[in-house]
Amino acid sequence: AEGAILPLVLVVAGVAFVLFPALFKLSTEGPGSMHAPFFIALLIAVVVGATLELSLVWDIADTLNGLMAIPNLIAVLGLSGVVIKLTKEHFAQKELK
Repeated sequence: AEGAILPLVLVVAGVAFVLFPALFKLSTEGPGSMHAPFFIALLIAVVVGATLELSLVWDIADTLNGLMAIPNLIAVLGLSGVVIKLTKEHFAQKELK
């Protein structure tokens, strides 16, 4: 029973989220207020995740986590000039004091 605690907690949390979404704070305005597409995607993910081989699920999760870094890297590259400019201004002000 020792190795069953985490899966049990995850199942209970997943079932609670799917069956009782009112327990969780959801947006009521803007694009986040469209709950139906989110819950459909959630149900699909639950079914697919429960039926696929575990190593494949982890491979998909690792790939998606890696892909999330792409927008962050683009932002870092896009803002690097601004950061350099602000850093130089900051240290120039410190030298004046």
